[in-house]
Amino acid sequence: SRIGGGYGDYVSLGDMHIPPVRPNVGVWETVDTTNDSWSYAWYDQNWKSPKLICERLVQVVARGGSYMLNVGPKGDGTIPAPAVEALTVSGEWLAENGEAIYGASASPFDQGFSWGDITTKGNELYLHVFDLPAEGMLRL
Repeated sequence: SRIGGGYGDYVSLGDMHIPPVRPNVGVWETVDTTNDSWSYAWYDQNWKSPKLICERLVQVVARGGSYMLNVGPKGDGTIPAPAVEALTVSGEWLAENGEAIYGASASPFDQGFSWGDITTKGNELYLHVFDLPAEGMLRL
């Protein structure tokens, strides 16, 4: 859909936008970046942490979408060190928890929770706890 003119077989939401509620648009994606820039920008040092990248991935899958993460290489083709670190750690998390992401479907709920989000596969619910509530109880 990024071509415009009604072409394409999916919808791209606004750049870096993760909908708080599952959109009713069919197949969709969120396009994100490892910092705030779409290409290398020496002045943009606002790097997303591995935790935030993983949380954003979970939120998109939990809303039923696809997550495309843009990495802006430098002019010589190298990836900035903070992006390499964030992607490496995120990849380690994904290697450990991929069961809850790869081939997973949206949450049975239309939105996330104050503590995190949910993905599903078959009859299984995967609760992704970003912030455990002080009382230690997850409310659905």
